[in-house]
Amino acid sequence: MRQQPQPAERILDVALSPGAASAWEAVHPHAIASEPGMSLNEVRRYFPQKDDLVEAWFDRADRAALALHDGSEFAQLSRRERLLRLIMAWLAPVLGRRFALDTVSDTALREELQTLSGVRGRALSLLPEATFMRLDDPAGPSRYFTLLRNTGHSNVTHLADEMEELRPQENTLTVVPGFIGAYPNALYVAPRDALPEFTAAVRGLASEEDYRALADRFAIRRTHPQFWTYSDALQDTYARLTPIEAGLFDYNRLETH
Repeated sequence: MRQQPQPAERILDVALSPGAASAWEAVHPHAIASEPGMSLNEVRRYFPQKDDLVEAWFDRADRAALALHDGSEFAQLSRRERLLRLIMAWLAPVLGRRFALDTVSDTALREELQTLSGVRGRALSLLPEATFMRLDDPAGPSRYFTLLRNTGHSNVTHLADEMEELRPQENTLTVVPGFIGAYPNALYVAPRDALPEFTAAVRGLASEEDYRALADRFAIRRTHPQFWTYSDALQDTYARLTPIEAGLFDYNRLETH
């Protein structure tokens, strides 16, 4: 497992870039050499064969995994969490970063969102499966996030009697920038500074009445007099952020009460 010289690392960066190819089969030396300041001779000097790029990527991934393993907090994690973090570190060069919370540049906001995503357990059973949340900040434009409830199951092999398979204590919450899914169950709007209160309310959910109180404060239901104004702003942002994949969201599963 050797460290590549700097030019070779740059060549590898280009080969692994999502902008360079949509699939590994599409990576070719001449495409890499088309990058500014790079020549075909230089590419072939460090990577005579395409498989040499693969080996270099494996070396880089191994170094990232070992660096993570040597971290002071790694040994304190559960075996499952250690495995997941090692996989993420190993695949980091080719993983998209679009939905990563650490891409949120506002440090305070990022930390508050990470706190929200750390909510676990039975309280999340009362939360919708897919929610779009808009945070309004007087100092800048509104930001949109998706909240996804991950429902704990003992197994998912049975189509019937799902209730018997639920493990609510294993529920988790995924929070990402932007939009995931075409069928939101709820739309929330909150002032930026109300996010800690929202997180506390989610963590404290214990009954339908608790959720109704949360929704009464933050949800934009279809009965809201400005529902379509909020919807239009959401659709416009979706189209601006991801113009190729954006379409109309389907509100058939949206909460009405």
